[in-house]
Order: sequence, then C-alpha cells, then structure tokens
Amino acid sequence: MKKILIVDDEQPIRDLLQLLIESEFDNEIVLCESGSAAQTILSGDDNIGIIISDYNMPDGNGGELFLFNEREKKLPFILLTGGFLEDYPEMSGFLSGTGYFRSFVPKPFEEEMLFDQIKTGLEETQGEKDSNPIATGEHSEYVRVDIELFLRQLRSYSLDLFLKLKDDKMVKVFSAGDVIEDEDLLKYKRKNRHEIFLRYDDFQKMKVELMQSIFSQLKNASSVTEAFDATGNAMSFMMVGSKILNIWPDQVKLVESSVESCLRNLESTTELADFLKSFNKDEGYLIAHSMTTLHLCFMVMKKGGFYTSENMERLSYAALIHDCELSDSSHSTVIDKNSEKFKALSSREQESILGHPIRGAECALKLGNIPDDVDMLIRFHHERPDGSGFPRGVNRNSFSVLSATLVLCLRVADFLFYNDDSSEKLVNYVNSLEDNYAQGAFKSPWNALKDIVN
Repeated sequence: MKKILIVDDEQPIRDLLQLLIESEFDNEIVLCESGSAAQTILSGDDNIGIIISDYNMPDGNGGELFLFNEREKKLPFILLTGGFLEDYPEMSGFLSGTGYFRSFVPKPFEEEMLFDQIKTGLEETQGEKDSNPIATGEHSEYVRVDIELFLRQLRSYSLDLFLKLKDDKMVKVFSAGDVIEDEDLLKYKRKNRHEIFLRYDDFQKMKVELMQSIFSQLKNASSVTEAFDATGNAMSFMMVGSKILNIWPDQVKLVESSVESCLRNLESTTELADFLKSFNKDEGYLIAHSMTTLHLCFMVMKKGGFYTSENMERLSYAALIHDCELSDSSHSTVIDKNSEKFKALSSREQESILGHPIRGAECALKLGNIPDDVDMLIRFHHERPDGSGFPRGVNRNSFSVLSATLVLCLRVADFLFYNDDSSEKLVNYVNSLEDNYAQGAFKSPWNALKDIVN
C-alpha cells in the first residue's frame, strides 16, 4: 500500500491532516516540514503514492517541491495552501498539466473535498481496488490516533481511549474524565504500540471543534506572517534603523505587536479583504511607508511625552489603512496635490486621489470594531498646517496632536523612502519643516522629531 506524504511547516496543520486522513485511509502517513526535506524523502522512498503540500514554507516552498516532482517523480500532487494559485510563479499551468493527477485545495479545507482528491490520486498510483478508503456509512467503530499526536492535540478532550489487541479486540485503557500524563501513553509506545483508538462517534464530535480551533489560530497568524515578510523586504532597502534612526529591537517588537493586533482584527472584516491582500503582498512603498511612519510615530510620542498604548493602537490602524480607498496602490506615493506626480495624472485619477481620505474615513467608520478617532486620523492624513493639503484644505488650528503626529511622520517617512543613506539630509529636511510644522498642534511632534534626528 502506498504512503501519503504530508508537507507543511505548521505542526497543527500536519497534526490535523494526519488525524483526519488516518480516520479515512489505512495508508501510512509520512510527515515533513519543508520542501527540501520532502525532496530528500522522495529521493529515498519509492513507496510514496501521493504528495500533499503547503506552498509557503522555509527551506524549500511548495512550488520548488512541485518542480522537483515534475522532473523526478510525477506523483499525484495536491497543493493545500491558504494563498492564491495565480500568485505562485512555479505553479503556472499547474491544473492544466497532464501526465499525472494534480489538485489545488484551499485552506481552510473541507475534509470531504480533500478525501475525494486523495482517493483520486491514490487510485492513480496504487489501483482503485487497493486504495482502501473507508466509504461513508461503513466506518469502523473505532478511529486510530498516533499517541504523540494525541498528546499534542487531544489530551484536553474527555474521551474513552482503547488499545487494539492482537486478535483485533479493543480494550479500554482510559475512561472519559481520567487525567492522562505523557508517561501513561508513552509507555505503550516503548512497547511498539504507536496508536491508541477512539470511538468513531467521539472522534466526529471532537474533530469539528479541533478543526475550528486550528483554522482560527492559523488564519489569524498567516496573513500577519505574510505582512511581516513583506515588511522585512521593504525595510531591507530603506533601512530606517541603524543607518539614520536609533531604532532598537524592543521598539521593533512593540511596533510589530501593535501592527499584528490590528491586522488580526482587520482580517475578521470583509470590507478590507482586497486591500489587505494587496498590502500583504506589497514589497515597496505602501508597506514601507506605513511601517516607517509607525516607527516614527512611536519615537515622537515617546520623546514628546504623549505615548499611550491607546494612541499607538489608533495610529497603527490609521497608518495601515489610510490608503485603503485608493483605486491604484501606486498612487500612495502621491502625497502633495501640487507635485509633478499629481499633475501628471489624468483628471479621473486626480479626482480619485483627492477624495480617498474621505472615502477611507467612511470605510473606517463602517468597520465598527476599531477605536474612535481613527476615521478622523485618516480624513486628515493629506491635510497640511498651512492649508495647502486636501481634501478640505484645513489649517493647523483644526488638527489634534495625534493627527498632527501622523501627518508629520507620514511626510518624513516619504522623505526617508527616497533618501535612505544620509542622516545629514534628514536633519536638513526636518529643519526645513519648521516654518509650517512647529506651531499649533504640530509644535510638540515637530520638536520631538527634531530632537530625535539631531
């Protein structure tokens, strides 16, 4: 009987896949956490019958594994990932390819859909008669579970546990409600018993709750991880940290923690789905500008004496979504309506840019699950203290200290993006803002920023 190779860098997903697949198939499961490790396994084991792989993994992604399989093995391949197939360059033509079975299953997956794809793939490599999936309605009374997997994922559930004797009889070794220590089960493993058994009905009830828990945790983490990956790429070529600003690791952790919390909350909404997708994929101005702005805001508030976690949260939301209503993300680089960039655009594009602060503020109000005043921060992010900004052309008397901080830091972040190699240039730039930005609500943020860069 052919083996099933599961490749995913997330332990909870590997555990869940193993648990579910072993409840339906008798095939041996082989687990690994990277594309490179999977290639090594495939090179040394000719009894692998199907590959189920994530895409985003360190040390060899799913695309690299697919290309290896295409060259060397041509085994049935199921890509199981939370991303979009069209975003993976190695997977071009993946579903239209011929010669062996290929399938794309999105996370979070529907188990019956996954089982159908596995069955089809196994039928190709080992023959329908030997694939041996358990048909719906014909389940055994018991489901096998790897002992170590049980200890990682299922020990908190109150379940009767059984061992299978040599004559296939089941003997109950623990009752629901018993406290189970690691050693209680590992002693069986040392006797070459690697599995315990659950009643099928108990397994079905527990499975739903476990799937919801794992997918909820990983959904929150996945896009945040992608965003920080993109942030790392963006920050690598503008290096705000050691070259120009004295950004310490503790500050990075605090700012990223604030961003992570905001992103997780925003991902629970549908209104910003498209924007967050483009934000997470971006490796240029959009995310670099937002993250640099937040580091500057943090430093300015600390130096100015008005830092609070609530203010950091408000500014984090505003910095992340202030351009969410731009029809073209490249327009985020247009920060001044009197600039040559703005004048070079069509009248329709100019109209869209001039109106996006109001539309973004209205979007923030609709979300309903973010702090008060975020909409006003977004509404003001292109205004200027001398009244030359947009959309309303208000002057410095209309700003709060927090909105002034955001506007000032957005402007300096834009300067840093294009001038990342000179502390002297930054000092001169901040000093040049004094006439317009050292009065009213802007006075405290500007003084703090001046102290930071000098």
